[in-house]
Amino acid sequence: MTQSPNWNIIALWNLQNRISRYNFTKGEYTMRFNVVRVKTALLVTGKTQLELAQRLELSRRWVGAAFNGRNISEKTARHIADALGAPLDELIEKGD
Repeated sequence: MTQSPNWNIIALWNLQNRISRYNFTKGEYTMRFNVVRVKTALLVTGKTQLELAQRLELSRRWVGAAFNGRNISEKTARHIADALGAPLDELIEKGD
């Protein structure tokens, strides 16, 4: 007998070699940035996390958490990737 996953907490979704997690409470997919890639993209733009946060109308603390590998919504990840001028698929952590 196989044990079924606990779908009430998190479900894994694999699409185009990336792993996203579905948060049933909030009804959205979440993901994590690859810390090295996203910080490199920020350096290339010549902006700071504060400048990026102000442009996106997010708190610097929230942007800092995203840049340090915390889970963020797919929508927020797309906004940050667009502001950095980098494809989202190159900035997120890839699945195994």
